[in-house]
Amino acid sequence: MSTVELRELSHKDINSEFIDWHNNEHAKNYSASKRTFTKENLLDEYNNGIKNKNLYQYLVHHIKDRKNIGVIKIGPIDYLHKKSDLVVFIGDKNYLKQGLGSEAIKLGNLVAFNDLGIRKVHGPIIKSNIGAVKVYLKANWVIEAILKGHYLVDGEEQDAILVACYNPKYFSREICKTSKITLEDVY
Repeated sequence: MSTVELRELSHKDINSEFIDWHNNEHAKNYSASKRTFTKENLLDEYNNGIKNKNLYQYLVHHIKDRKNIGVIKIGPIDYLHKKSDLVVFIGDKNYLKQGLGSEAIKLGNLVAFNDLGIRKVHGPIIKSNIGAVKVYLKANWVIEAILKGHYLVDGEEQDAILVACYNPKYFSREICKTSKITLEDVY
């Protein structure tokens, strides 16, 4: 039985709690962008995604506690190549390290593959965020590459770990489950 479910994000969900998730110290420590989020820029991102049909956002809802605890973003979607970023963010720190991120990613994969027709979802993760890499691997993603100097954080180059998951409608089981790069190779 699932612990979490995904619910489509709406304008009303972009409230003070949602904004705080994006600006808390946990998020800042593991985000390469280091940007400050406001209601206006989060609403702009949401509205542009809806308008352009290339970014879909879902709340990660804890079923038993009846509480929104995070967000999944699918996009920007490259429709030509049928690929997209898929990012999970557990914003409520009380729900970290419980396997909920992996569970939410698996649900996001289903939305991306079955509802949006995506062939491949991926995402670069700043190398220092080993916890996030493990969350994606637990959700049956693989390490696809190490992107050297991918981010520039406070003037210093930081590597990114590119993780990916492949839609079994388009890729063989072997490709979906295997990677030449292991966690031990990276860390």
